[in-house]
Amino acid sequence: MPNNDNGGIISFKAGYKDPVTGEFKRDLFWEHMGAESGDPEAMLQMGFAYLTGDGVERDPVKAVEYYCMAADLDEPVAQYNMGIQCARGEGIKRDFTEAIRWMELASENGDADAPGQLKILKDAPEIEKKAYAGDAEAQARFSTLLANYPSEENKKESFEMAQRSVEQGCPRGYHCLGTRYDYGVGVEKDPVKAAELYKAGAELGSPECQYCYAVCFKNGSGVPQDDDAALEWAIKAAEQGHCAAAASISLESGNQPRPIMPVERIIGYLLKAEEKEPGDVRVAAQLAVQYINLDPSDYEKSIFWYDRAAELGDERASSMAHFYRYRQQLIDEGTLPPDIELMSFFSYLQANDLVNVAFGQEPAVKEPDYDMDELLEGIEDGDPGAIKAYAFACYFEGEKVYDHGVDRERAMSLLEELSETDSEAAGIIGLLYMQGSGVEKDEVQAEKWLSKAAESGDPQFVEMLEQLRAEMGPMPDYECKLTNTKKGDRKERSERVNVGDQVTLRMSDDGSRIDFVTAAGDVGDVSSDSWLKDLLAEGIPYAAEVITSVPYSRLESKRMNPVIEVRIHIDATKPEMKKRLGWDYIPSEIYGSGKLF
Repeated sequence: MPNNDNGGIISFKAGYKDPVTGEFKRDLFWEHMGAESGDPEAMLQMGFAYLTGDGVERDPVKAVEYYCMAADLDEPVAQYNMGIQCARGEGIKRDFTEAIRWMELASENGDADAPGQLKILKDAPEIEKKAYAGDAEAQARFSTLLANYPSEENKKESFEMAQRSVEQGCPRGYHCLGTRYDYGVGVEKDPVKAAELYKAGAELGSPECQYCYAVCFKNGSGVPQDDDAALEWAIKAAEQGHCAAAASISLESGNQPRPIMPVERIIGYLLKAEEKEPGDVRVAAQLAVQYINLDPSDYEKSIFWYDRAAELGDERASSMAHFYRYRQQLIDEGTLPPDIELMSFFSYLQANDLVNVAFGQEPAVKEPDYDMDELLEGIEDGDPGAIKAYAFACYFEGEKVYDHGVDRERAMSLLEELSETDSEAAGIIGLLYMQGSGVEKDEVQAEKWLSKAAESGDPQFVEMLEQLRAEMGPMPDYECKLTNTKKGDRKERSERVNVGDQVTLRMSDDGSRIDFVTAAGDVGDVSSDSWLKDLLAEGIPYAAEVITSVPYSRLESKRMNPVIEVRIHIDATKPEMKKRLGWDYIPSEIYGSGKLF
């Protein structure tokens, strides 16, 4: 649950002790309170809980109710979930028109997955209409559409629609029904039956069935394993422009000691697939490989297709395009002979420590963007930009770039002094310790300096800090630096707040805050306009203990108090609690835990 408007408690996960087994069970009381108060994140949590049965009896209808409330508040994830549920017909009547409407809203509000779903759903209402009118091709396509949004009802109907399409002799229908048996969608898995259906469709000319039948032979699924038969059927599919078939033939050829067919023929299959279905990343990547095989001395076409594959999301393709461009650059510069063989090129790269450069993983050695003499003068004048640039030169680039030599000790001293007024200087120090660049890697020091840099709100330092904390894992107990303000006087002291400490929560006389008291004395206060304030005001019995404590240095911003996480045990058997919760059955205790500021 996100932070309340007035601070207070965040990230609640609550539950109770089962009166029979004594086991802790999750309870959605706190999420429910957040949802009722209008928090869209809490509504999402409630929807997810009811959809999955996490802590409650599974109830898709209630899940949709909560998703709909959050979606009406323009929460994009909730809008996406509503689109999925409308397509599944789970908790709500199946309605592809409504599914499209919700996905469009989710896309407009920035959900990254919604555009892909819109492509799938684009023609869904029309396909559904034609399928029920008896169109065999539409029945096959509708079967596939339903399988993309699996619910028990959709899986059953997907199987039935595929059957109807097959009964009319539709080749696509054989592929749909075959995959239902292959993957157990709406029916038990049956590899033999799947292979039989693929065969029937393949003989009718379906490229999808031909490719699936080839895969059956390749894997020995439903038929005896037979590489020759697999290639034969894959070729039939590739001749019709089937992308996966063409790419698989290219891959298979590359995995053999000798090409399984002439390279020109493989390229022909790939180009036919690209023409029939443009934008398949597998086809683009294999075209890049096969053009190299066709003429190792001419990389122009290969680079074109590597670039294309990179545009389509193949990260490796981008590196390969850079590799061949770098080779051509060295040839143009006269560093390498035009007819250098690939293995000789690799040997050259390894001997000169240029492998990472060739693949675009690090920049080539370059001249500095500024004059070092001017930079050193700027340092003497106290120029912050010159100090930070000098530090980068000393720690990250060093003598590979600059002829002046480096003085890392001086650079660190300058950065530390500058960090008092410049958050970026603190961030540079944190990055040095985080990466171990010119200093011994030290996560504690990295966390200290990145915390300081993140106080500015700079997204790059906030992100680095979060990444570092995730890598560091769970935190032990820490001595917390506490700062209280009383009558305008700031007083700081250090006290250890340990896991297991009993905590007394004391509401101030004016009700504006809650004081935290331990055996060591006051540890701070928190402004509170939350359920906790209400419970204290009503005098409901509770017990509280510390379950985690976070050091002052690890806070994302300077606050007056440290963050401690406490578990609160509330006696729920009291009449006032029963009235508040409105439950017929009241467990003996409710456990809530949250971060208290």
